[in-house]
Amino acid sequence: MTKQETIDYVIPTQTYVGSAVRKMISEITDGRVPPEYFKRGDIIRVHMPSQKPRPSVIIKVTTEYVISIPLTTDENVHCMLESKSRFAREGCFTNSYVVTPINVAKENFLGIYDNPKLLNMVIKELREFIKKNI
Repeated sequence: MTKQETIDYVIPTQTYVGSAVRKMISEITDGRVPPEYFKRGDIIRVHMPSQKPRPSVIIKVTTEYVISIPLTTDENVHCMLESKSRFAREGCFTNSYVVTPINVAKENFLGIYDNPKLLNMVIKELREFIKKNI
């Protein structure tokens, strides 16, 4: 149920058992339905060690995991190219990638990156960066 559906479902004059209220709250979704399968350009939320969760754009999909490039709003040495998308806020692509299991990615789906031309440039830049530095 979405937040609005839950609000509409609750009757103000009725008394509810705590477990029923917890169940309703736990079933609230943000309205996004995870895709049946992932494609290059889907955005997921990744949880990186010692950092806050970040949106990350998928660049490769396998049967077991996805590989994605995190986005950041902080201008720093890790920025490769500026992100230009209607759905992903201003920021930049980092010069790293993250491997995420499919089941975790499905739980953290955020949307779709709508600039495939720029995404292809970022993938090319990341390959060059890895080739030079590893």
